[in-house]
Amino acid sequence: MNTKFAYLKYIIFLTFCIHTHFIHALDLDKSSVSNSIRKMDIEKIEVIGKRPLNQLFKIRNEKKQAFMEEFNDLVADQDLHFECRRETPTGSHISKSVCRNMFDWRIIDEIVETEIRNGNLFSAYAVALQGNKEQRERKQDLLKTINKMLDENPSFSSLFEEFNDADESYKQGHAEKFGQLSPYENKQ
Repeated sequence: MNTKFAYLKYIIFLTFCIHTHFIHALDLDKSSVSNSIRKMDIEKIEVIGKRPLNQLFKIRNEKKQAFMEEFNDLVADQDLHFECRRETPTGSHISKSVCRNMFDWRIIDEIVETEIRNGNLFSAYAVALQGNKEQRERKQDLLKTINKMLDENPSFSSLFEEFNDADESYKQGHAEKFGQLSPYENKQ
């Protein structure tokens, strides 16, 4: 056992010595390397291709987040603000980010509480997702507010267009990749 350990220590020592020797042998002056790179004939190559779907998804989420943050900064009514929460869909163990307005979250919570108090334990959340009259009215207020802001605020309008472009690119890429299995596939 001791001979194996000694042999292993000897190999590690030799590897360290050889590695150190090569580092010193290859130690170059950084200025000479950068000068030689400048003297080389470098050609700029542009690659044109499709972005991967996960990159389109990431860009879409970044644009959506920027749009929601700008909206929240500009709107005084806290009930209209966007908020993202982690939710685990029914039948899954993987949580995902779900973004809704504060009034949506509030009304869903109120309906779930009411349904549970009434004894509906199993489908309370499903009933809550159907919404109610107040929720539909608040959504109309939200649409009016967004349309007004699009007309009055050029930076908000620009963020909205960027998000729509990113969303459309993602949906198009998803439909091209998955064809009929994609929910974004054009039904013609």
